[in-house]
Amino acid sequence: MSNSATSERITHYRSDYVSPQFTIDQVHMDFLLHEQETVVHTTLQVRKTDPDQTDLTLHGECLVLLRVEIGDKVLSSDEYTLTDTTLTLHHVPDISTIQTWVRINPEANQTLNGLYLSNGNFATQCEPHGFRCITYYLDRPDILSQFVVKITADKSRYPVLLSNGNCIGQGDLDGGMHWVQWEDPTHKPSYLFALVAGDFACTRKDFITMENRKVDLRVYVEQGKLDQAEFALEALEAAMRWDEEVFQRAYELDIYMIVAVSDFNFGAMENKGLNIFNDQYVLANPELSTDQDYTHVLGVIGHEYFHNWSGNRVTCRDWFQLSLKEGLTIYRDQRFTQDLTSVVGKRIADVYVMKNIQFAEDAGPMSHPIRPDSYVSMNNFYTSTVYNKGAEVIRMLEVILGKEVFASGMDEYFHTNDGLAVTTDDFVTSMEVASGKDLSQFRHWYCQAGTPEVDISTHYDADTQQYHITCRQSVPTAESPEVLYIPIQFGLLDAGGNDYNIAQTENAHTANSVMHLTEREQTFTLSHIPARPVLSVLRNFSAPVEIRYNRSDEEWAFLLAHDNDYLSRWSAANALQIMMIEKGYAAALQGKDYVIPHYVTEAYRACLLDRTNDPEFISYIYTLPSIKYLLMRLHQPDVLLLQQVMQRLKRDLAFSASAIWHARYNEEEVQCGYAFTADQVAIRSKRNEALQQIAYLGTDATSMIQRHYEQADNMTDRIGALSAIMHIECPEKNDLLETFYNQYADHPLVIDKWFRLQAGDKLPGALDRVRALTTHPAYDSRNPNRVRAVVGAFAATNVAQFHAADGSGYHFVLDEIKRIDVFNPQLAARLCEPFMSWRLLDDKRQSLIEKAIQDLLANHVLSNDVHEVMSKCIAS
Repeated sequence: MSNSATSERITHYRSDYVSPQFTIDQVHMDFLLHEQETVVHTTLQVRKTDPDQTDLTLHGECLVLLRVEIGDKVLSSDEYTLTDTTLTLHHVPDISTIQTWVRINPEANQTLNGLYLSNGNFATQCEPHGFRCITYYLDRPDILSQFVVKITADKSRYPVLLSNGNCIGQGDLDGGMHWVQWEDPTHKPSYLFALVAGDFACTRKDFITMENRKVDLRVYVEQGKLDQAEFALEALEAAMRWDEEVFQRAYELDIYMIVAVSDFNFGAMENKGLNIFNDQYVLANPELSTDQDYTHVLGVIGHEYFHNWSGNRVTCRDWFQLSLKEGLTIYRDQRFTQDLTSVVGKRIADVYVMKNIQFAEDAGPMSHPIRPDSYVSMNNFYTSTVYNKGAEVIRMLEVILGKEVFASGMDEYFHTNDGLAVTTDDFVTSMEVASGKDLSQFRHWYCQAGTPEVDISTHYDADTQQYHITCRQSVPTAESPEVLYIPIQFGLLDAGGNDYNIAQTENAHTANSVMHLTEREQTFTLSHIPARPVLSVLRNFSAPVEIRYNRSDEEWAFLLAHDNDYLSRWSAANALQIMMIEKGYAAALQGKDYVIPHYVTEAYRACLLDRTNDPEFISYIYTLPSIKYLLMRLHQPDVLLLQQVMQRLKRDLAFSASAIWHARYNEEEVQCGYAFTADQVAIRSKRNEALQQIAYLGTDATSMIQRHYEQADNMTDRIGALSAIMHIECPEKNDLLETFYNQYADHPLVIDKWFRLQAGDKLPGALDRVRALTTHPAYDSRNPNRVRAVVGAFAATNVAQFHAADGSGYHFVLDEIKRIDVFNPQLAARLCEPFMSWRLLDDKRQSLIEKAIQDLLANHVLSNDVHEVMSKCIAS
């Protein structure tokens, strides 16, 4: 596939949508696989939906057209028009059979779009526009067709031949060839097409659905990796059972297959019945995978399975509706992962992404609504806004309507739209039908960019025992913001940290401890409050907004220690951290030291000493906001000085509870073999967090870290030791890194962790170390996982080094973007993201970035993917 560098840069607008003038009822595809010369014979049963239309334009890229027929007639060159991206057939009948024969070169396809080779195996990626790189087709999501696919290949090299649906035939041929034929009985868009051919190992089991259908579950992995596939199979079974129990959704085909490949631009793809995965989200065993890896596998396996209903059976009318499937499915996989792991840890992790990634996206040049209005390259809109903010918007509906009504709305949505390509408006309409509630105001969430802010002021009247909460909403980045429907979950605490019973005083505007903010400014009054309370607000992060409430630092510390809502306590820790960083930065500018207030350290100690606290909660209250988030709070800070202040704060917080951390580390160990269970994960989380904190205390921790590594019987603890020693400048660090590499050199996903840790090393000389990593024998500049582990990790997590004052970090990453853009525009465009916050930096760094990007745009041939991102960046 070309990188579209020389194609016309066309802006596509949601308002320009028109229904298709032709539809395709059936598709028959015949693949004769060959590494350099695959031949694809496609037969389309085409029906005209617009009687006035005579010409049919099919999409196609990087295809060599061999022949085209309509009916039994071979078309001459004057009966069609061929361009680099289209095949237009003239005078097409109302109903016709169209056949094309094309040749493609999978081995030369390094975009990882369309049909390509990964570690010697054939694989496909068709969302959003990869199918047009396989055959000529109406490649748009509102064309739903039945597919029959026959695959022929060398049996010794490619014994496994897979496509969507059910296998309906197979056989051997002369010359060592064989064939398999697949039929998908459901209508699907072309972006859900999948093909896999290769030499894979397989693990399988049967699953009986709630409708008593037996489904053959299979997980395929590259040879030699079968011992890492069993957990993925268990996760798939768990996801299927959970979707039946929670959403009453069952699977309808006879087989469900997952294939793990080494080279993949995304996490995974939900192709109907044949999911293709980046292998980092399938492979897992205790020796090679951390608890976090297991959680990711669980979540992504669930996510792609849940797409069977929210994305496949009910799909998108057009790509502007992407959040219809992705936001909804993220919401579903978040709930699934919460139920099977830690409710507290998972929810805080999701909100951390919102505050530190999505809010920054909202404030940057690529800001867009969850339903975008335009795009040049659709690849650029697989964003945190579409996915994570989209999920939070779904969650708000559950808060507004209540769990039971929301569940009825989901049933209505799936029942009404099964087999259709629909829009976000159709989803909201289903919620209106189920609830009887007018949600027209809520729809503004889909069309307005930016992070809303809610300014809160309070007043307590002791005479009337009434507490008044005034909320005013705004969207600072929007010129004329709509008034949104914002549900704000809250509570009132007494002096002992206990919740007041406010249900007796609630009304329609504050039902179920939720303030329903539907006006620009609104006051909520609660009665029978005997003393001035402490307001706990935006509990469980009930809306994707920033709260502005002028409360004292002492009150934040009180909430951290006493609030009954974990999200509010974490938000209090977040607020205290920002306060300490701001004050520490101001002191550093004057050459002074900042001392953490006693009430803050006591609040942290109270959390540590409370044995009932979730261990992941403890880890998160010690996780500082990202520099990206802080750039939105501080005025053009020196990022290097800011990082030094943050490192100092981490050390000071660790010192303030050093005895407790040593006690926590020593108090409990897992006494049996590794298992991915809540109890074991909690113990490992406690000990590894304690080790991280002890590492901040200095070089005296090195012997403890080495011992931790040597005694580890699982990857979680080994990575815990490596992560801890990365904070210390000592000879033992390099020794431990070398030991780790020698032990796991044959396991690419583990070596990705090794690369990522070093790329994120914030000690001086980071860029030189990262440059050296790109010349390491294990570095593969064409593998997305490896590039993200080194270049991506450096730019995204080693922010101060990326923003080196001499601009060297910028030039290094831009050079990588230019190199990668030639063969993989999607990967290159993702590496552009760290440049998006450049307007928040100091003048010198702004000048360096602006000049570098202008040079990139003026003097280099760029793909649409990279050009769109960088041109918006520089125009911001």
